[in-house]
Amino acid sequence: PDVFKIDSGEKFAQAPIGKVRSAIEATVKVHTLPKRIDDEYSDILRKANILIDRKVVSTFAASELLRSYKETPKNYFLIDVGAQSTTVSLIGEGQLFATRSFSHGGDNITDKLVSSFNISEAEAEKIKIFYGLDKRKMRFDYPVCQIETEEGTISHNVNELNEIIEGELEEFYNTLSVVIDQIALMYQIENVSN
Repeated sequence: PDVFKIDSGEKFAQAPIGKVRSAIEATVKVHTLPKRIDDEYSDILRKANILIDRKVVSTFAASELLRSYKETPKNYFLIDVGAQSTTVSLIGEGQLFATRSFSHGGDNITDKLVSSFNISEAEAEKIKIFYGLDKRKMRFDYPVCQIETEEGTISHNVNELNEIIEGELEEFYNTLSVVIDQIALMYQIENVSN
């Protein structure tokens, strides 16, 4: 709950235990996720003999942590990029207001490297982590991997890697921009594209 209000007009940040009144009003934000996901995580924790005292939606927990830092603005978009999905959350006045997720994450780059370079997923992940996006201006287009084929050795160089990563990041950014614009429109926020 954000605030409790009793019929006398008094407001409380915590439940007004001990106050006797005929009516109480609570302003709350409800954060939900599919029961299946909650059940799966709970089952994994139980199997690991980890006792669950309380569960909190991760975006809410992150916004609460960030609110404790003085330099964090009160209004912002919190973006959590995972391996397979990305979550975009609107934080207003330090409170979580809305969250949207879309299926695009770091694995998209790995998958593109697998298909483009014809390498294993493990090798693609290693190349992605080790080299990343190399924006340095150099004449030497150094190799990032070599593949043995029936026709001989094929080398894939940093410029090819950069091109693949930049293409995936552009696609990611375009989707991210659409999701941010949708949330901004829902809450009538202007100038978020800047």
